[in-house]
Amino acid sequence: MWARTLIFLAVVLSTPACDGSKVPQTRESSAADLSQAKDERNDAKVDFVQNIDVAHGGQVVGLVDDQQILYWPTSSTARTLAARIGSGPGEWRYAIWAGSLDGDVGVVDAASLRLLRFDSTLRVVSEERVPSLVGGGYVIGRHADGSFTSLIDPPKIPGVGLQRFETVLVRWRPGSAQVDTLGNLGGTDVFIDPAESMFVPVPGGSRDLVSVSDSISVAGNTLSDSVFIARAGETSRWVVLEGLPKGARWSDAQQSRFVRREVDETPSGEDRLRKQRTFKKLPVTASTPRVNQLLVDNLDHIYVAVPSNEPDRQWLIFDLNGQLQKSMQWPTLMRVWAIRDGEAVVSRPAEDGGYQLSRVRVPH
Repeated sequence: MWARTLIFLAVVLSTPACDGSKVPQTRESSAADLSQAKDERNDAKVDFVQNIDVAHGGQVVGLVDDQQILYWPTSSTARTLAARIGSGPGEWRYAIWAGSLDGDVGVVDAASLRLLRFDSTLRVVSEERVPSLVGGGYVIGRHADGSFTSLIDPPKIPGVGLQRFETVLVRWRPGSAQVDTLGNLGGTDVFIDPAESMFVPVPGGSRDLVSVSDSISVAGNTLSDSVFIARAGETSRWVVLEGLPKGARWSDAQQSRFVRREVDETPSGEDRLRKQRTFKKLPVTASTPRVNQLLVDNLDHIYVAVPSNEPDRQWLIFDLNGQLQKSMQWPTLMRVWAIRDGEAVVSRPAEDGGYQLSRVRVPH
């Protein structure tokens, strides 16, 4: 369980809060070009998001709240499907990914090491074995050819205190025991607190980031200006992102905001208290991340969120050669989960608690 917690902390970045009234803007586009693609009444309300997957045609499937599956076809209102063990047919024990499987709903269950396929009524269509290595990591996403990319942590977790784990990016296919290693990443800095049974990310430390699209896996690190690009049928390569801002010194206020966001993102009240106690044991670190978030869309654009002194969060858009194409601003409280065909699925804090999921048009 600790290993899965580490991977979740290594991949999922928290975002500060926003008023939810803005939409993304670029220097080349007007606000009218970036209007929301879905009416607010069709937005989804959730308490917690673990992953979001967007299929061709815009169908959204994700893992939210307490192991529930968000099912959001483009032509209807979003709804959640609860089939965790004891609550419905086709049950799973510990889901680590949910997404679209050619129109159906897929769930990777780390406990049974199965990829479960459901239709929209939660009837089990099929199930396939997944490699045992997958259960100890974080499933990033599914490719168009049916393979998956995962981020795998070390099989054993040594010691206590500050540690850096070199995570490994792998690709695998359901029904096969073969796992192909794509590359070793820069590593994630965590603080291990056995007294609280808790991992926490180190403020200002190194953190691995991964995103996948139809055929591409893109990985980076919060302290690096290079990204690792692996495309099916091609040689993997590291690419320097030209024009990333240099890291600045981490202030006490920035560290406090980082800790507050991390704690607020934790769904369980008891876990929040344990996390707060663990964060108090951490030393102050030196520099801010160069990259806050990393995404790749199906149109071969790399989206990188970078630290900014402006009220809104700045995103830079690169091609696969690392050349800067354009920049845009997002409200700081808006978390971007996935981008496909120029449409993003984002979450914003809701006034009555939890998060509002929306579809928003982005430039491409």
